[in-house]
Amino acid sequence: MTTLMRFKKILFSIIQVYLLVLLGVFFLQDDFLYYPSKRPLPDPAIIAPSYQKVQIKTQDNLDLVAWYAPAKKGKPTLLEMQGNADSLYYRLQLAQPYLDAGWGIFLLGYRGFSGNPGKITEKGLYLDANAAWNYLIQHQVNNHCIILYGTSLGTGVVVETALSHQAAALVLQSPYTSIPAVAQLHYPFFPMRWIMKGQYNSLAKIKNVHTPVLILHGKKDQLIPVQYGETLFIAANSPKQFIAFNDVGHENWDFNQLGAIVMQWVLPYTANCK
Repeated sequence: MTTLMRFKKILFSIIQVYLLVLLGVFFLQDDFLYYPSKRPLPDPAIIAPSYQKVQIKTQDNLDLVAWYAPAKKGKPTLLEMQGNADSLYYRLQLAQPYLDAGWGIFLLGYRGFSGNPGKITEKGLYLDANAAWNYLIQHQVNNHCIILYGTSLGTGVVVETALSHQAAALVLQSPYTSIPAVAQLHYPFFPMRWIMKGQYNSLAKIKNVHTPVLILHGKKDQLIPVQYGETLFIAANSPKQFIAFNDVGHENWDFNQLGAIVMQWVLPYTANCK
């Protein structure tokens, strides 16, 4: 066997292995993107008595559990969309400063998360968020009193929600431009921009969002680098504000500090909240 033939054989083997791994990445991509806790949670009356356990119905007829603490008179309501590995229980810490200030809190349990039924998909999460919005409106929460708040994966969900619903404000914590862009960063040897099923393309959408936007990002975030938040901020319409936190990564947020910043920032945009 000549040297050229050996080289071709080795190259062919490498290509075969690469294509097999690429095929595995394609079919297992949802396992890389979503890390739901499927364990059913106890009634919030046991661990978070300020909340009610409510049920919402999606457009595709799923019954989802959410936790809801109604606002005190004249206070806004935070409609919160979680990250890709959260559960309702984990979001209690983020929500506590707002709850202490009398805000309403609606913690949405996505399909496939927190014991809820359904297959997790991009379209499905958008339907879940829409059902949560409709629940609040049907329970006499004025849209001028609703703050859309998304964390990590949830930022893409609330940007989509803001396209069709006029909230008082939009808050994005650790946002991305799109999921394929982040995937390409972490898996540079694969064509992630072309094979990802979940797009969550906030960069393409945010130019059509006309809601005041606050973007919060940690400068030490290695999962979703701060440059993604900065790019999204540039594309967003005014009024808008970008705040970077020097010593914060993707997880180690001070929720009391965060809550104080958000509550101060939304004051001008919730003046009609009665």
